[in-house]
Amino acid sequence: MQFLTPLFWIASAAVAIPILLHLTRREVKRPIPFASLMFLKRIPVQEFRRRKVRHWLLLALRCLALLALVAAFSRPVINRLFLAQVAGTATRSTVILVDHSLSMSRPAVWKRAGSQVSDTISALDRGDEGCLIAFGTRAEILQPWTRDVSQLEAAAQRRLQSSFEATSYIAGLRTAVEQLAQAHNQFKQIVLVSDLQSSGLKESLSDLEIPADVDLKVKDVGQDARNVYIDSVRVERDIYAAQYPHTIVVRLASSTPEGDSAAGSRGTAQLFLADQLKDEQKFTLSDAGTATVDFKPFTIDDGVTRGRLVIDSEDDLPADDTWNFTIEKKTPFEVQLVTDGGAQEDSVFLRQALSSGANLPFAVRQIAAHGALNLKDTRVVILSDLSRIPGLKALEEFVRQGGGLIVCLGSDTQPDSYPKSDLLPGRLVQKQYGRAGGNEFVTLSDMQRDHPVFAPFKVTGFAALNAVRFYGYWEVEPNPDGTVLASFSSGRPALVEHPLGEGRVLLFASSLGRVWSDFPIRSSYVPFWQELVQYAADWKGRPSQFQVDEVFSLTGWENGSRTDTKHRWEMLDPGGRRMIGLAQSDPDYVMLETPGYYELRWEKTTDWVAVNVDRSESDLSRVRAGEMLSALRNTQMRPGSANRAATPDETTVEPLWPFLLGLALILLLAESLVANRVGRQISETTGT
Repeated sequence: MQFLTPLFWIASAAVAIPILLHLTRREVKRPIPFASLMFLKRIPVQEFRRRKVRHWLLLALRCLALLALVAAFSRPVINRLFLAQVAGTATRSTVILVDHSLSMSRPAVWKRAGSQVSDTISALDRGDEGCLIAFGTRAEILQPWTRDVSQLEAAAQRRLQSSFEATSYIAGLRTAVEQLAQAHNQFKQIVLVSDLQSSGLKESLSDLEIPADVDLKVKDVGQDARNVYIDSVRVERDIYAAQYPHTIVVRLASSTPEGDSAAGSRGTAQLFLADQLKDEQKFTLSDAGTATVDFKPFTIDDGVTRGRLVIDSEDDLPADDTWNFTIEKKTPFEVQLVTDGGAQEDSVFLRQALSSGANLPFAVRQIAAHGALNLKDTRVVILSDLSRIPGLKALEEFVRQGGGLIVCLGSDTQPDSYPKSDLLPGRLVQKQYGRAGGNEFVTLSDMQRDHPVFAPFKVTGFAALNAVRFYGYWEVEPNPDGTVLASFSSGRPALVEHPLGEGRVLLFASSLGRVWSDFPIRSSYVPFWQELVQYAADWKGRPSQFQVDEVFSLTGWENGSRTDTKHRWEMLDPGGRRMIGLAQSDPDYVMLETPGYYELRWEKTTDWVAVNVDRSESDLSRVRAGEMLSALRNTQMRPGSANRAATPDETTVEPLWPFLLGLALILLLAESLVANRVGRQISETTGT
């Protein structure tokens, strides 16, 4: 039963009025005539009067009448499903929505979940129908609507099992609502069986709308528990040196019940490479329940090496005590820097920029413009302020086959020597100087900030690029297929790109040296040119690990491939089973469902893909069943009122206030009759 205006119950305090009247009322006694009392001695007599209720029926009628009026104005309603069940005429459509995420895999929790599912199925009466859905990151219908209880029980025993997925309540509830739209019975119900992990509410339920006629039940099978886990690891996959160049940083965290603390807990973190123990470090959790462990650089073998980090945490969730990763020792790709005359001095700055830092995926080789271009093992060519383009046809073929070309202009550039062809993204018009526009210099502006070339500046900001001063540049007229990635403050293009075959060409309208700009001494010079070279090469570092439920793309994964070449793939999951993907014998992508190492084979190549569980499942903090139920009921909207919280409507409830109002009138009538009768009795007794 619910009350639409429950504040009216405050008026129930008025029931004290008839009680006080009955306790304080004095009886009227008959006066007796007597002679004068002037000759009688006054004797003080103390009188004790016991106050008690003499007319219980009259008091009860008055109190009940007041309470019935208050209850009627509180507008009580009762669920019609309850009335139908009392009458034995209700048939229900029940969705059993079971959380099978990683946190539910704890033995005690999963056992309680199984018991709740069995009890819910057993509670279905004749004529009821049930639907069984399991959900984690996504939802799966294990058993469509059926009235056969044994079929539901068989589906629960055969198909219901915990997974490595994270929790998403909205994914499960949306599927439940979709199934209820196909239900056959009038009364609908969702029974949510979950450990109520709070991380599952990271997605807002505000976009979810559960119909107002759906009865909601929450079965909490969780338990507060402590969990120490590997929260994150900073490790790179692609290595271009004999030794891993960085320190592997491992961050540990803990999840503890409210009022508990993991501070001071000690343990050991171990680093395994190719299943061999490489190093181990001790750790102690801080007051915040965190710790950081560093593993120093180490030597690695050629090819792909499987790595694993493990902590000795004794809890019920061992899947997050391991972090799988892969490292691959590779040969850097070649970048040819072609210079001519005075531009060789300017190229010193670029060579230093492209050699600055550890673990760079490329190596620079400088050649003279008059030399023969050997592009066999080259991935990117940079032309630095050349008077003419050498080997034009060879460069065009190189780019069409997937190579990258960067053309930098300068004072030695001769526009007549740059013939019109498909190679360049624009036509050279004339030299421009900052002073010609009335200013000493121009700056970069109108950059496509979401372009990969400018990725390093998304975090640090674009002020470092905007501060570069250019004293000279070339005016360029872009081709129709050319894209201007950045402009000078004068409005002229500064960086233009266009595709050619499988490759791309980028034209930078200024020089690499100090004469035309102060770019080489700016902090933005190194990251800009390193990112530009990697973009021209279409090089993308591959991740050292993936998460469960990520989609893995096979296209372009093979070593050194720049194209979408199709291969006969064979992919084995961590259990050694061959992967079959998305109705294709050789899919382009697969869903990663299990932590561990996936083996990838094509032609004569073998690779490994490391997969870990989603760390949001490691935080075992929970919401209470009442809070969850309240959040779900807030999604139940009135028809036509999308922004108002749900209240029971005429289709789901039966109003009781008319009956209570009628009862109050009957009680008041009875009170009137009883009061008249009591009054006559008192008059006859007192003689008045």
